[in-house]
Amino acid sequence: MRIYPKTLRKSSLRRRFRVCEGSSLFVQEEGGFALPSVLFLLTILSVLAFSLLSVTYLQNKIALKEIHQIQAEFAAQSGIADLLDRLSEDFVQPPYSQAFKYPDGSTSLTKATAWGGLLAIESVGRSHSEKVMRQALVAQLPSKDLDAALLLANPDHSLVLTGSARIRGEVIVGKAGVSVGTLRDYSTPMRVPIVGKITKKDRPQLPPYDSDILEGECALFDLLIERLGNPEVRPERQIHLTGNQLLDLSEIADLTELITVEGNLELTGLISRRGSPLYLVSAGSVLIKPDTRLEGLIAVCANDELRTAQESRSDNVILYSRRGIILKSNDTLCGQFISPSVHVESGTYLQYPSLIFSIEPKNAKESQNVVLKSGSVVEGTVALLSTLSKENNDDIVTLENDAVVTGAIYSEGRVSLDGMVHGCVLTRDFYFYEAPTHYMGWIRKGIIDRPSLPKGFMSNPGLSGEEELGILSWL
Repeated sequence: MRIYPKTLRKSSLRRRFRVCEGSSLFVQEEGGFALPSVLFLLTILSVLAFSLLSVTYLQNKIALKEIHQIQAEFAAQSGIADLLDRLSEDFVQPPYSQAFKYPDGSTSLTKATAWGGLLAIESVGRSHSEKVMRQALVAQLPSKDLDAALLLANPDHSLVLTGSARIRGEVIVGKAGVSVGTLRDYSTPMRVPIVGKITKKDRPQLPPYDSDILEGECALFDLLIERLGNPEVRPERQIHLTGNQLLDLSEIADLTELITVEGNLELTGLISRRGSPLYLVSAGSVLIKPDTRLEGLIAVCANDELRTAQESRSDNVILYSRRGIILKSNDTLCGQFISPSVHVESGTYLQYPSLIFSIEPKNAKESQNVVLKSGSVVEGTVALLSTLSKENNDDIVTLENDAVVTGAIYSEGRVSLDGMVHGCVLTRDFYFYEAPTHYMGWIRKGIIDRPSLPKGFMSNPGLSGEEELGILSWL
């Protein structure tokens, strides 16, 4: 056994003590670092957990918002469909509104108002805090009155076809029936050029036309022109201008509902209108300048003549004149054109669903007329409406050579048909003048082809006794 000196043992003990001391110190330092690490890790995990919960909450909230928005959208559309069913069963003159509630808790408030010869329906759907508004123009589904290619509602005149005239579809006439005629410079058909049934009636009559909606709208336009204002529109939403004006439509504020001008009015620029309608009213004439575009619920009313320049555009607007409307060449328009006289020049295209209404003039001595120049195209309805049984030949719808109507012509006056109709014609009589004689009940060039009318065609409400309504176009 080796014996070390005392001094050596003490120093060794000291060294060992120091080592143990150092080890103890090292362990204490390691324990002081682990605690903050754990706390830091817990903090990170807490933040991550909170973030995940927040993301999940926000995702759920966004998903619920989307669900409520979809429910509100469906409620708005369902409100329009339900109101159409209600009005189709029992028609009520506009304005008319009704509230609906649905099983998912959503609701809709739906209102129908007149818009020219059509109905405009606005439906606001709600689901919780979400709200959606939808608007649509409403027309009438075709009734049996439009099944025939031609209805000649004059029991005293026969239908006489000559030249290149021909008809495909059912023809309804009086007891005088149908015949062929001989006319100078026109070939005489060998047989009656009708492919379809010929029905003779003792007293054929035009189907009733309920013009209450249109008359109410015309009364409103006249009131706006005569008073140059509307007390129902808030003052801050009306603008009144004196003298002749050039109005840039792109500068009109969205909240503006009525602009009245004491002089003549010229329109330029672009405007698209949804929600509440915009009325532009002139005490004089109106000119819609080249490259002008009007879209949506806009009504332009003129005391004097209303004209469009070349290359102008419109979509679902109303053009109203107490004197006459002239639609220039190369216009592409869609809307309602209401005046005693409406002239559509060559090259003008009125897209479906367009409506032309010839209404009675303020001066009973003036005539009503619609003239579709050669090469013009109209998709929709052309109607000449008169409560008076006039015997003069001036109240007339004229289709010149190569003019085309896809839809329906309804005339309480006469029709001069040298163009093409893809659809049907309902008229009190036919007329044209070939010197030195005028011819009643004759067609010399016109073609009526009922089977070529598109199946989706809809007419304006009031054209017949039935009131089954449907969506014409969404706004």
